[in-house]
Amino acid sequence: MKKIALILVLCMIYMSTGVLAASDMQSSKINLPQGMPKMISLLDTTPLYAEPTYDFQEPMAELSPQDVEVVSTQYGDQNYASPLSYTWVQIHTTWLGDLWINVENRKLGVIRPLDLDIQLGEETPLYNLPYSESLNGASLSPQNVHAKAEFVSPSGFYAIQIKTSWLGDQWLLQPNVSNGIAETLSLPTATSPDYDDTMMIKNIQVVKLGERTFVKGDLVLQKEAWERGRAKPRGDVAVSGKLTFMDMSGKTVSRVPYAVWSKAGKSLESSLFLPVNVDLSSAVVATLQDTFPVYFGLPLPPFFNLTDPDGKVLVGILRHYYTGDYSIARAWISGKLPGKHMYQLTLNFYSEDNQLLGTAHVSQLLHGPESPDQAGDEGGGTPYLIDIVGQGDWTNYQKVTMKVDQISDHS
Repeated sequence: MKKIALILVLCMIYMSTGVLAASDMQSSKINLPQGMPKMISLLDTTPLYAEPTYDFQEPMAELSPQDVEVVSTQYGDQNYASPLSYTWVQIHTTWLGDLWINVENRKLGVIRPLDLDIQLGEETPLYNLPYSESLNGASLSPQNVHAKAEFVSPSGFYAIQIKTSWLGDQWLLQPNVSNGIAETLSLPTATSPDYDDTMMIKNIQVVKLGERTFVKGDLVLQKEAWERGRAKPRGDVAVSGKLTFMDMSGKTVSRVPYAVWSKAGKSLESSLFLPVNVDLSSAVVATLQDTFPVYFGLPLPPFFNLTDPDGKVLVGILRHYYTGDYSIARAWISGKLPGKHMYQLTLNFYSEDNQLLGTAHVSQLLHGPESPDQAGDEGGGTPYLIDIVGQGDWTNYQKVTMKVDQISDHS
């Protein structure tokens, strides 16, 4: 079996051009979970299976590290971006047809060319491959280096490959890039309404480096964050989430995943350097969503305490915090109109003496009940957990008014 696998690996190396050509012809046929890469880079020698399996069946063959075309995921797996999980991925080969591989999500991504000069701001460890176990004990003092490639994963892990004169090609994981950049936007500290100042990304900057855009920041996690909610993990874990940029209308501009290895229960400070592929110039604030440590809190099921005068939408405000000139609240929202609609809302927050403290706007696609008679007191629609962003400090509000500005159909 080992001899056959070795022969197949060699064959695959010579036929890789054919695989890429097949990718161009079949790309229109690919139906993948949103955000799942159509091509992934195998970082290690990877077993191939006829079908997803949870027993100890022998693999049909093995592939050496290379780029492969993704055909599908098991059950249309939407969990491919969870840093601590794994995904069964079906890939295309020209010699054995479509086969399955089992990939750790932190290694599920793509290596692509990068041509940048960067300045390292601190002592930086070196890795043989773009994941933590390949740490080789060498490091670089603060200096200029040239980046030749990058590894980008939907899980939030990011690495840059550089060329050294003494160790050849090496990888940097979330390096602290100090200069050689042109700042385009600074934002206030991002945190989560569930964690306040026990989990945050501070010193957020959107920067240009060459022709590329990146987000820089400093991830800080206090020990107390592990005590929030009900999840008490142990051992090595990925502190992770989505750094979510929002504009003044309440729309999400971009959700940038991040992930850094840490010890459960321990405090953490780490620089972040993350690629961005969208224009963030309209963003006014960022918040942390889908975080790990994860918060499991009440009320569950959703508790709604607000509605508009016409009863078209329900909102339940949970926890909130103030950062910069903005307040951010975590809230449940549910639409009462049958069908799928985009809702535009305005919320005004008042003090006990009816002084206006601030205003927030919400723009959210909602799935309402199937028919009007199913829209009961709780709406009958699908509840969504969202963040509400608004100017002013309204974290101690006593009264809220809500107005539906617009409802548009969504096919």
